Amino acid sequence: GELESATAIPFGLFGQNIFIKNTLGKEYVLRTHSHYDWQLPTEQFFSQLIHEKTDVPAPWPYLFTESDKIFGFKFGFAMLPRLPGQNTADPQVYNNLDSTKKSQLAEALARSLHDLQKLTWPYSGKYNPKRSEVEEFKDGYINRTISRAKDNLETSESYAPMKSEDKQWAEQLLGQFKGLDEDAFQPVIVHEDYNKNNVTVAFTGSECHVTGLFDLMTAHFGDGLADIPRQFSMYIEEGLLTVAEDYIKAYLDGATLDAEAKQRLELYLIDDRLLIWQYFHRPNHDRSRFDEKSGLKEWLSPFLDVLHQIID
Repeated sequence: GELESATAIPFGLFGQNIFIKNTLGKEYVLRTHSHYDWQLPTEQFFSQLIHEKTDVPAPWPYLFTESDKIFGFKFGFAMLPRLPGQNTADPQVYNNLDSTKKSQLAEALARSLHDLQKLTWPYSGKYNPKRSEVEEFKDGYINRTISRAKDNLETSESYAPMKSEDKQWAEQLLGQFKGLDEDAFQPVIVHEDYNKNNVTVAFTGSECHVTGLFDLMTAHFGDGLADIPRQFSMYIEEGLLTVAEDYIKAYLDGATLDAEAKQRLELYLIDDRLLIWQYFHRPNHDRSRFDEKSGLKEWLSPFLDVLHQIID
């Protein structure tokens, strides 16, 4: 077919995607303007694995070229099929869901995450496109997480100095996780930005189903519990405490967490929140979601409190 239309996708932070439609009625996504040279190759690697090893719909085939000759993008571009269903990143879609449908969505996200994590790996690590291999995290996944959280704490303070008691509180929290067992979990794929904005869904009757998963730039292999906090925290920010509980219960599917697994989940929540805190405290970023007078502890504590109420 020939090109019929190209439409900018208004969702997402960076405007990297364009819907393409041809005269045969087929629809694609043109993914461009990469942040790094490894972004698109990493997405291609994980798209193929998800397609081959799980039942979660991923953008495959994921066609990628490093060439800048066609569009002029520094790190090339990718062409992938448009995934079916509604994108819940669309405010017009999400804001029109009632409480029942939001619970159905939460359960669908949890089931899909559970299914996604059927993709396992012998060790925790990150894909290196230059070597075409997954490189193991040298100090283990737990230590990698603690180190990243500390780095984000230090970086955010360089942007906006925090109260000394807040920083001390965060450091004490992170210190309690040293020594957690690196062998206590089977490494699986971790999306690292798993939430309603990176899926497409379909509602049929009394159920919701995930019809597509995308934005795999930060995917790696690690502890599956690390993918819970992002969407969980978004529900807390919306004030949807019951939906947050539905989300975790649906993910656990009747299983329970032992004491160490609860600690790991708490670590991942702190790490995720420090990443968000650091990102939105960068110069010229919108900090309206934070009360600058309250500080880090007052902002982060409610997320931990709700998590403890659910998992304990």
